[in-house]
Amino acid sequence: MPVSNFERRLGSKIKDDKKSFFAYARCRAKTKIRVRPLVSPDGKEIKDLKQVAEKFNDQFSSVFTAENVTDIPVSTSIFIGSDGDKLCDIIFTEEEVLKRLLCLWDDKSARVGEMSSRFLKAVCHEITVPVTLLFNLSMSECKVPHDWKLANFTPIYKHGSRIARKTIDPLT
Repeated sequence: MPVSNFERRLGSKIKDDKKSFFAYARCRAKTKIRVRPLVSPDGKEIKDLKQVAEKFNDQFSSVFTAENVTDIPVSTSIFIGSDGDKLCDIIFTEEEVLKRLLCLWDDKSARVGEMSSRFLKAVCHEITVPVTLLFNLSMSECKVPHDWKLANFTPIYKHGSRIARKTIDPLT
């Protein structure tokens, strides 16, 4: 099959625009990756999301090692208050903030209502001072915006057959 002009342009711009290249490669792929239901040890499919989460929790907790926590030093210098849940003495510098803004990945898309990393990187020199002030104010008042506490966790395929169904047995 001959290579089209579009494909040549994608290939020539891959260093600057990886996202477009891999989006095109994904749509041209013959196999599609789908998450399949779990299969219990007795051979029944588990489709209920709560049961799936419980099975994953059982599996993950079964492989963790119980560490000896008797000799862990207790840090008191960065915590204030009687309940010990407030951090203090953390200062963000403009140099640190600028360095982090410059390290943002250009090819990551923004979620709805967010600024793209490409935009933040383009205006990083202009926003370094206000962002530094915002971070330091947040730490000094011991308040973090609600949005900063949110995270999306996505399971990532690691190894083995993508087609074969995995049986999760928490007893193994």
